[in-house]
Amino acid sequence: MKTLGTGLALKPQTSLTLSPQLQQSLHLLTLPAAELRQAIEEALEQNPFLIRADEWEETATTGAEVTHAGATPAAPNDTERVEATVPPAEASESVPDDTPYDAYWEGVTPGIAPEDEPFDPYRTAVAPEGLTEHLTAQAELTLLPETVRQHVLLLIEALDDNGYLCAPLAEIAQWVDPPADTETLEVALKVLQRFDPTGVGARSLSECLLLQLAERPASPERTLAERLVRDALELLAKRDYAGLRKTLGCSEAELKAAIALVESLDPKPGRRFSTETAPTVIPDLIVTPEGDRFRVDLNPAAYPRVVVSPLYQASIGRKSPEAWRTRLAEAKQFVKQLHQRAFTLLRVGQTIVDHQADFFRYGERALQPLTLKTVAEALTLHESTISRVVAGKYLLAPNGLFELKTFFSAALATDDGDATSAAAIKSRIRALIAAEDPHRPLSDTAIADRLAAEGIVIARRTVAKYRDSLSIPPAKLRKRL
Repeated sequence: MKTLGTGLALKPQTSLTLSPQLQQSLHLLTLPAAELRQAIEEALEQNPFLIRADEWEETATTGAEVTHAGATPAAPNDTERVEATVPPAEASESVPDDTPYDAYWEGVTPGIAPEDEPFDPYRTAVAPEGLTEHLTAQAELTLLPETVRQHVLLLIEALDDNGYLCAPLAEIAQWVDPPADTETLEVALKVLQRFDPTGVGARSLSECLLLQLAERPASPERTLAERLVRDALELLAKRDYAGLRKTLGCSEAELKAAIALVESLDPKPGRRFSTETAPTVIPDLIVTPEGDRFRVDLNPAAYPRVVVSPLYQASIGRKSPEAWRTRLAEAKQFVKQLHQRAFTLLRVGQTIVDHQADFFRYGERALQPLTLKTVAEALTLHESTISRVVAGKYLLAPNGLFELKTFFSAALATDDGDATSAAAIKSRIRALIAAEDPHRPLSDTAIADRLAAEGIVIARRTVAKYRDSLSIPPAKLRKRL
């Protein structure tokens, strides 16, 4: 009979770990330009051995030896390559350390020269007026009893970004101490709803549209539009025109005029005063035509170029404090990692652009199938490295600004044995819908049939999936009178 017990035992086991230096290198490789700029600024503040390249250029002496973060070296050969002691799945490529300072920037259009005064957009910029400020100014300029004015200001604070009241009046009344008078709030709401933009202060979409219709000239179309908004807005959303004619008791021509009037209104009147700004996108790469091909360069304005200060470096010797020598080593490592990031990003970018050259000539319909694996095999890198490189990176080309992941798409077979990309098919679906008869929009089955006639055989459900990804509603909701 066996007995159970506890005990300690040693078991040899091997595992692979990433060094802190390699972890930082992979982190920098993942960062888009805007975040990398912030990381560089922080490094410049924290490490005195790092200096901006333009600052060094002003004081550099002939023959000063520096390590340049933005240089683009020639591809290293086997004897120059430094092997990284990491798992193959995470390994990145290495670049030579003795790259000339001007190797990359030669041929790249520089930014504003140091002696020129840079344009400062903040010197002349004016902050946009928000909805709250716009309405408050009207409340201050309107002749009102002070009690009503204070209630109007309270309601202004209760508006959401679209200009709608975000809570019932009874609840808003409890926001202040002592509670506001509900009857006075009703009066204040009528005052607020006369302010610009028309429709502000509404408690529903229907009320918002009715407020706007009330300012339109009296006409049969306005009367019918008011009935439509008040009684049949849900049918309009469903594009149920037969149901609308039955509910409103009107002809098709009358219904068409009423719908045109409703569609001319603004369902979100407060949005025009939105002060939200789109996130800044800084392209890492710039694509320019060069003969029959396209050349890829790093964007010289994407982030500051940094070097190891030659003056500080020359002051460090064996007798220097250990902390100083450590900071110098960290500075050299940081610059080398930036250098390697630039080298890898350029190689990946050029490979993508070479593969998708027709896209830059003819547009989205010419996108070719491309996967991470294809690029990884072409550059002898791992797919995880390519994934890090393309994450959040953008390139600026003559035909627009594009995220690198835009150029990756699965291959779909065609009748003639060739392959096309899913992105190209989406482009074709968008074009077919844009050219359709709005009175008889194409169904997903009809779109699939037209693609099949062009040699692209995909299922109806695939068409529906691609259409949804393009934020295009189904045929029933696209139909117009």
